[in-house]
Amino acid sequence: MVSIEKIVITGENMRLDTTKSSFDMQEIENRRFMFNPQTGTHILVFQHYGVKLISSHAEEHGKMGIDEPFDNFVRGWVGVGREYKSGVIHFTPPLPQNSPNAIDKGFTTLEMFVRNGADENTIIRGFPGEWEQPLSKIISFERIKNLQNFSVMARKTIVGGKTDEKKLEAREDVLDNEIGMKKEVAFMANYKDLREKAMELEPLFFLDKESGEVREWYFNPENSHGGAIVENVYTSEDISKAAEDYGLADDFYSAIESESEQYYHDIDTDDFEELLDDLIAKQRNEQYTFIGADTDTMLELISYADEYIRRQSETFDWNDKIGDDFKLSNEPNGTS
Repeated sequence: MVSIEKIVITGENMRLDTTKSSFDMQEIENRRFMFNPQTGTHILVFQHYGVKLISSHAEEHGKMGIDEPFDNFVRGWVGVGREYKSGVIHFTPPLPQNSPNAIDKGFTTLEMFVRNGADENTIIRGFPGEWEQPLSKIISFERIKNLQNFSVMARKTIVGGKTDEKKLEAREDVLDNEIGMKKEVAFMANYKDLREKAMELEPLFFLDKESGEVREWYFNPENSHGGAIVENVYTSEDISKAAEDYGLADDFYSAIESESEQYYHDIDTDDFEELLDDLIAKQRNEQYTFIGADTDTMLELISYADEYIRRQSETFDWNDKIGDDFKLSNEPNGTS
C-alpha cells in the first residue's frame, strides 16, 4: 500500500500535495482553503488569529506563485472550534446548483477532507441542496468510513522533519479533556454578557463615496475565539460581478465576502467592546447606509455599484447623489 506522509499543520501559508501527503483537519481553527481536484494541490492560507487583514483567495493564489490556474481551484473556509467539534467546510462562493462540473469538483473536495479528518457530522455550507447540512447528507456513511479507513491504513507521521512510522491513535479533542472543559466554561462565562450584547448587532453597511467601496460590519458568534466583529470591504466591481453570477441573497453575500478585504475584531481583544458600543449606537440612531444582509440591501448595493461603475469616468457630484439616494454617516472608529 502507498504510504501517505502526514504533515503537521502550521500557522503559515501551506501548499500540500494530497496525493502524497495528508493533514488533520482537527488542527485547523479558521482559515481559507483552495483545492484543485484535478491535481490534488491543496492550499491553506495562514491561520487566522486576532485582528489581521485576510486577503482574498485570488491575492493569496498570486502571492504564492501557484502555476495552476486560479479557476481550477474550489475555494472556501475550513475550521474546527467550540461547538463545531467536527468542523465546518464553507464553500465561498457557493457551488452553483446548475453546474454538474462544479458539483463534481465540490464532491471531490469533500472526499479529500474526509480522508483528512472530516466526518459525518462535519457541517457543510454552500453545497447545493441546503445552505447548511451535515456531510452525511452528501456522502453516504459507508463511503465516509471507507475513505477514513484507507487514510488510516496508508498514513505515517512526520515529526521534526524525520519520518517516524507508528501506530495511529485518534486525536483527543481538547474540549473532551476535563481541564479543557473547565477552561472553556470559564472563558465563555467571562464574555457571556458581551456576547449577548453583540447579538443585538445587525449587519451594517456604509458607503465610501470617494472610492466606491462598501464597508460591512457584523458579529460572528461562531468565530473560534468566542465571537468576533467582522469588517468586510467590498469593491463596486466585486458587487457587480456577484450580481451577474448569483440571484439569491445568501449566494450573493457569500460571493462578495469571499473576495473582500476582511478584518476580525475578536471578543477577547482590547478594542472589541469600544467598537461594539460604537456600532450599536449607530444602529440605534440609524447612522448607517443600509442595515441587514437581505434581498432589499442586496438590490441597493447592486444599484449603487452599477451607478458608481457607470459614472466613475464622468463628472459626478457625489455629495448630491449620495444625499438624494442614500443616507450617509461617519463610519465606526478607525475607518475612513
